[in-house]
Amino acid sequence: MIGFDLGYIPCSNEFKIVHVFGKKDDKVGYEIITLKDDDFVPTSWRILENHKNLYTRKISSLSVNGSIYWLVNDMQDNEKGIVCLDLENEEFRKISCPKESSITQKSLMIYQAQQLVEVKEVFGVAQFSANFSNVNIFVLRQGNKKKNKEEFWVKEFSVNLFHMGHWFKIVGFVPFEEDNTNGELIFVPTNGRLLLYNTKKGSFKNVGEYNLLRYKQAS
Repeated sequence: MIGFDLGYIPCSNEFKIVHVFGKKDDKVGYEIITLKDDDFVPTSWRILENHKNLYTRKISSLSVNGSIYWLVNDMQDNEKGIVCLDLENEEFRKISCPKESSITQKSLMIYQAQQLVEVKEVFGVAQFSANFSNVNIFVLRQGNKKKNKEEFWVKEFSVNLFHMGHWFKIVGFVPFEEDNTNGELIFVPTNGRLLLYNTKKGSFKNVGEYNLLRYKQAS
């Protein structure tokens, strides 16, 4: 398994590239390099040693607010989870996936049943129901008390996908200017057409394939 991920650290105006590579006995290794002022920092390419064998199979990844998150699967016990790397201090931690009673464990073993997403500049997870008729979007929050910084999942949106098809990729969220608690979720179904979901009205709008290409060029 080979993969590269890029993350940005706002406080130091640095980028870091993380190389995830497979080792013997299904173990995983990490290498990292720092970029600053449009160039690589000399001697910054190194192997990260401060981790255990966190997982055996990477499913997907996402960079949000100075951290890289990996949705992973431990092939030994077939359990899904999330591995997070804080790019500033280069420390790893494991995060449990949201527990949603309406989504069966069987459905969560399907590759597309969980996605990593960014909503309102916060890391989140989208969980699809077993028949893909509904998707719940959770965001990871943190306690604001000095002695309690424990992270917890909050269900931000629940979207009815009945008669909408089998699978969607959630690629973004655009908040409304007048109400930033709501906005439009950007869905891309398997047919390649762009759909916008209004979280306030609870309705979809078909933007079309042509506008999807234009959206990609403008990003």
